[in-house]
Amino acid sequence: MHSGKNLGTASAVVHRSGTKWFRYGPAKPQGGSVTQNLGQIIQASGGIFSRSQALDCGETDRSLAAAVRDGALVRLRRGFYAPADICAAADPSARHMLNARAAVASQRGLVALTGVSAAALHGFAIHDTPLDVVHLVRLDKGSTRTEAGIVHHGSRRDIADEIGSYEGILASVPARAVWEVACRSSLEGGVVTADSALRQNPEIKDSSSMSSDPETS
Repeated sequence: MHSGKNLGTASAVVHRSGTKWFRYGPAKPQGGSVTQNLGQIIQASGGIFSRSQALDCGETDRSLAAAVRDGALVRLRRGFYAPADICAAADPSARHMLNARAAVASQRGLVALTGVSAAALHGFAIHDTPLDVVHLVRLDKGSTRTEAGIVHHGSRRDIADEIGSYEGILASVPARAVWEVACRSSLEGGVVTADSALRQNPEIKDSSSMSSDPETS
């Protein structure tokens, strides 16, 4: 298992007054620690938070629903949210990463980002490759399937050496991510991602992961 630096979505901090949400800078908000704690969670989680985290910080289902209705929050998937200003400022890859973080956090078994989702995490250029679903590889012998905006890929062999941890998120290492995109994308899309990856990490062209079958379905 490798470790590395996450190049994904930047986060922001929000705090709430009543049912209205406001963005603030690094200064501590006036009036208690509940909203500050949620802001810290949003920062630490790359721009997202869960319903359970919000409830622990003093929110309610009613206040969350009101924030979504008022356009201050975006519901990413069941039980996960992001501040609307973060979503609005995100480019397609960054918005995909918000969904990817929520998808990973919602899983009960062990998973890692794979393919285009791993490439987005590493900050590689994405071209001619759909970003409407999150790609996860099952590390828990889970089955291959597509459900709730997630493509789950089964693995036919132990790929632990080709998975890294990037600020708490498991994902295919850069070389493997490039190869996965090449296998699952168009020729042009694969070339664009590979070129971007090689500019950032010239050493990956010598990696064995660049020339081996990912063996995921």
